[in-house]
Amino acid sequence: MVQFITSANPTYDEKILMNRWIKHFLVYGFGTILLNAIPFFLIPIYTRAVSVSEYGVLELLNRSQDFVLLVITMGMASTVATLYQMEDTMEGKLRLYSTAILFLGMTSLAVLLPLAVASGPISQALFATRQYSLIVNMFLAASYFEIIFQMSALFLQSELKSTLFVGAYSGRAFLSLGLNALFAFVFHMGLFGIALAAVIQTFTAAAVVAGYTLGKTGLHFRGDRIKGMLRFGLPLVPGGFAMFVLNNGDRYFLNAYSTEAIVGIYAVGYKLAAATSTLVLIPFLKLWSVKMVDVSRRPDGPKMIGSIATMVIGATTFVALSITLFAPYVLLVLGNNSYQAAVPIIPIVGCSYILYAWTVLMDTSLYVTKRTDLKPVGLISSCVVILPAYYFLIRHFGMMGAAWATLAGFSVFALINYNIAQRVYRVQYEFGRMIKVVAIAGAALLASMWSQSTSFTHLGFRIVLVLAFLLSVWVLVIRQEEKAFAIAQWQSGLSKLRGGSAMAERV
Repeated sequence: MVQFITSANPTYDEKILMNRWIKHFLVYGFGTILLNAIPFFLIPIYTRAVSVSEYGVLELLNRSQDFVLLVITMGMASTVATLYQMEDTMEGKLRLYSTAILFLGMTSLAVLLPLAVASGPISQALFATRQYSLIVNMFLAASYFEIIFQMSALFLQSELKSTLFVGAYSGRAFLSLGLNALFAFVFHMGLFGIALAAVIQTFTAAAVVAGYTLGKTGLHFRGDRIKGMLRFGLPLVPGGFAMFVLNNGDRYFLNAYSTEAIVGIYAVGYKLAAATSTLVLIPFLKLWSVKMVDVSRRPDGPKMIGSIATMVIGATTFVALSITLFAPYVLLVLGNNSYQAAVPIIPIVGCSYILYAWTVLMDTSLYVTKRTDLKPVGLISSCVVILPAYYFLIRHFGMMGAAWATLAGFSVFALINYNIAQRVYRVQYEFGRMIKVVAIAGAALLASMWSQSTSFTHLGFRIVLVLAFLLSVWVLVIRQEEKAFAIAQWQSGLSKLRGGSAMAERV
């Protein structure tokens, strides 16, 4: 949980700020847990609907879709969310979003239509066959609707309409779950059914959310604003390419030097490990992206951001440890024992995402000083390290090589990004507390090596390790004023629950 405690006795304004942030963080947190639980339910659907090799094909299509979205959006999401905070008038804020949505709607077609014409060669390049040409086209159509949906939903985030934002994503996720289950188990449509579900759910979500957003903003297109958006956003694109390589390049090297089945197994393990980011970092960023400028302008901003970083690292480490300990049990539900081979890569990729969480906090320094032009430096430097590592390690060590190459790349990225960010806006990071959290998690992970089976006895031991981690962090890492604040919030929550129950009984 994000803490904004700068003293043992927070002021009234600090308490109001903390309560508001906690409310929105909990909404985003619950929503993100829900949204990421549903894709995990989709994994056993996918693994039963298609073969391990076809799951590898699906993974490469999803990663390629991410690349297309990166190219087309040109850093617009971060750009618009930041410029929205800097607009002085509500009219300017509304025109900003309307212009961004209409601009992306037009430019997306200019990129996606030629790709649709070339779907055959794209399929040949990725899978050495043209048999997936139709599937490629369906993913391109889904990409267009995804772009419109994401930019429209970003308006809800900027307006701090956390309930509507989570509702939009939740509705879409449940629709996706239902469609995939229907097409997989009732109509047995395989990979085509998965692609069809993607087209239907993205189109529906885009139509509803874009309709709502444009209804609020009105239809405005300010050509003069496009230049400012591109000036801010385009420097983020090279970094976005580099981030894509860090996050996804391993799958393409695995596809080249092994098989699509290996890609599928690795993808499942990577998705589990990446939940360390999606369960903590994404809900936090929904809130942080619209408040970081205000926090940075406070006299105690550097200290406050350092404290926030400690809490985010702590939460990310907790999730990484939990996923690593319980991954063998999660993989049992996939219906294919081949996926158990993904277990060893999970702690390595999980460590990579702990580092990633820290680097994302470092980006605050670049955003609040409008030095986004520096962001690609660390990412591109990391790619100089990770691409040779991918080539050598994956060629010789397969999945494990891919995982270690990922950790090497994220380590270099964190080191370089730290030195760059601190030059433009120095944050008082709490290295002692962050190291303690990671060390406690490492001790728990080492202790878990005694427990290699998936019996109930060993499950109980792993639960004890997680509880021991939480207790150790509470005793050794959390400050007294933070404990007092957490206890007060807990008691306040219980009082509200009791009050609500009493009122219900009277009614």
